[in-house]
Amino acid sequence: MSDINGAWAVEFQGVSKRYKHFSLENLNFRVPQGEILGLVGPNGAGKSTCLRLLMGFVQPESGEIKVLQKAIPEYAVWLKERAAFVSEDMRLFAEATIEWHMDFVKGFFSRWDEEYAQQLLCSFELNPAQKIKELSLGQRIKTTLMLALARRPQLLVLDEPSTGLDPIARFELTSQLFDIMLNEESSVIFSSQFTQDVERLSDRIAFMDKGRLISHQDKESYLDKWRRLVVVGDGALPPMDHALDVRPCPEGYSLTHGEFDGDAVAKLGAAGFTVAQLKTMTLEEIFISQVRLNRKMGGGVRDA
Repeated sequence: MSDINGAWAVEFQGVSKRYKHFSLENLNFRVPQGEILGLVGPNGAGKSTCLRLLMGFVQPESGEIKVLQKAIPEYAVWLKERAAFVSEDMRLFAEATIEWHMDFVKGFFSRWDEEYAQQLLCSFELNPAQKIKELSLGQRIKTTLMLALARRPQLLVLDEPSTGLDPIARFELTSQLFDIMLNEESSVIFSSQFTQDVERLSDRIAFMDKGRLISHQDKESYLDKWRRLVVVGDGALPPMDHALDVRPCPEGYSLTHGEFDGDAVAKLGAAGFTVAQLKTMTLEEIFISQVRLNRKMGGGVRDA
């Protein structure tokens, strides 16, 4: 997806939120309208807090948040009509049917699209006559997604939507989400611990660790710039800010590099080294290396 009209779907400027044993510090990022942002981080990184801040569920201690060009939390009520939030801990009425939930939700939201809701029921292979208590975990997640998507939100916010699913069910769910999102003009922000899901779905990716945003770039920048390599040469390797896991080997050195490009090759060449091996990295490998590199460099955010 691409930026539809140059506007921002979400803007965080210097946002902080503090609790007794955890703090979210100085978040700064923007998401263009029409794009999908994947928020990646381990448990306790602050992903859920970030998403609840943008929905107006909790208020920041400092900083400014805008969603769909409106200040939050001042316009949180206005936002409820235009943004849909799906969380892993959302609960449906166990004794009620899917159809009952559809009638219930569309009574509150004027943007409800009944024809689209029926299409989603078919795509997700859901039986509207089934009660919630009869559904599997995957079917319950699909039901909450259907109820959110049928509202035709301008912004869809998903907090760990595939948590608890087995690998096959998670793959099927993300495949269906990918097909749906390709044909949507809404913006999407979703959090996940599963880098495979994020890599499949996202236009942009943000990495979080210990309450801080440590990197925020488009997906291609991560995949294009991070490399594992072996360099051949004698003497000391030149200082390189974006190098990690630098280890001597029989040929020279092996290392991971977070900004590997022509300048890095030129710097190595000037020091008498040539690149003998060059390997791409998965997003999971990049995420782990990014966290380690950020801690090594003392924090800060790299943004494209």
